[in-house]
Amino acid sequence: MSDLQEEENAAELKIPTVFLEANSLSNTEAKLVLEHHLESREIRPEEASERVRKTYEYVSQFNIQQNRPNMDALRQKLVSTYPKLHFFEICVLANLAPGDVEEAKILVPSLMGKISEDELTQIVEEVATYR
Repeated sequence: MSDLQEEENAAELKIPTVFLEANSLSNTEAKLVLEHHLESREIRPEEASERVRKTYEYVSQFNIQQNRPNMDALRQKLVSTYPKLHFFEICVLANLAPGDVEEAKILVPSLMGKISEDELTQIVEEVATYR
C-alpha cells in the first residue's frame, strides 16, 4: 500500500487537504449549480455532455432537501450549533439523511468521539425536519 493510501481514511476524516479545504456541496446545491450551468448555455439536461447529464440525473434522484432555502437553513443550523462538524460531514448527513443515530455512525464514522450521542440524535432529528 502506498504512503498516500495509508494516510487517507474517510472514517477518521483523513482525506486529501484539497477536499478538506473545498466547500462541499449537498446534492441540492450541486443540482442548482448544474441547472444554472445548463440554463446559462440554453441546454436541456438530455443535450448536455454525458458527465454533466449523469451527474444531473444522480443529484436529481438523490436530492433530499428539494430546495435551496431548506438546504441553506439546515447547513446554517448545523454549522452554528455544531461547530466541530466539518462541511464535508454536514453534506454527507444532509445527502444521506440517516434515519437514526446508529445509521449516522455507520455512514459518517468520523463523527464518533467528535460529538455526543445526544448531539448526534439532535442532528439526525434536525436533518429529518428539512426533508
